[in-house]
Amino acid sequence: MTNEERAEHLWRALNSCCGLNKDLTISTVTHWLEYHGAGMPEVPLMEERVRDDAKLWAACANQAELEAYLAAAVIEMEKTPITHKVAKRMAALSWRTMNAEDRVKFKNWIDQQ
Repeated sequence: MTNEERAEHLWRALNSCCGLNKDLTISTVTHWLEYHGAGMPEVPLMEERVRDDAKLWAACANQAELEAYLAAAVIEMEKTPITHKVAKRMAALSWRTMNAEDRVKFKNWIDQQ
């Protein structure tokens, strides 16, 4: 049996199970994926690989996960001093996502600091 045939059998079986009990099928498949998943990212030794790995994990994340990652990262960064270059890069990333009104408010807020 080829891999494609195995995948087809699995697909048909999952659809049959889903027809009988959708919630149980989804929770079983979810548990299987979590158990056999890749786990947490390994931290590479080379700094450029850190950015590549972060891009990969971010690309796989949904909006809620991205928000959680960002919030956790900001909280961790507050515990240690960051360089001027990193602070500017983070501000530039935020700037790109703002609309014109928010940019004006942000500039005013920065001027008050």
